[in-house]
Amino acid sequence: MDLMIVGGAPLASKTQGYVRTCLGAKLVQGYTMTETTCSGTCQVHSDLSVGNVGGPIAGMEVRLVDWNEGNYRISDKPFPRGELVLGGDPVTRGYFKNPTKTDEDFRLQNIGELYED
Repeated sequence: MDLMIVGGAPLASKTQGYVRTCLGAKLVQGYTMTETTCSGTCQVHSDLSVGNVGGPIAGMEVRLVDWNEGNYRISDKPFPRGELVLGGDPVTRGYFKNPTKTDEDFRLQNIGELYED
């Protein structure tokens, strides 16, 4: 079985389906950042859906908080939406020997939507 993982920004659903069809490989998505030591979320290899980045990888904590500027709320229906916050041991504590830069922009903002699966 051939398996490919894309872990940057989410792929468009059409792109994910096209690559799966053309290459005959399972292409799953994940979401991560350098600051999370490339840990975050990832679809399981048996997930054939498109347009999502899967659940949290072991050791990661993922939650949504309200994003007021975008009018996204964790109370949104049918699915909660908001700022995606990643935590856990793999997440760095800040920039190396640069507390000013850490204080300035370490909180990274990412927007997500939570599905039942």
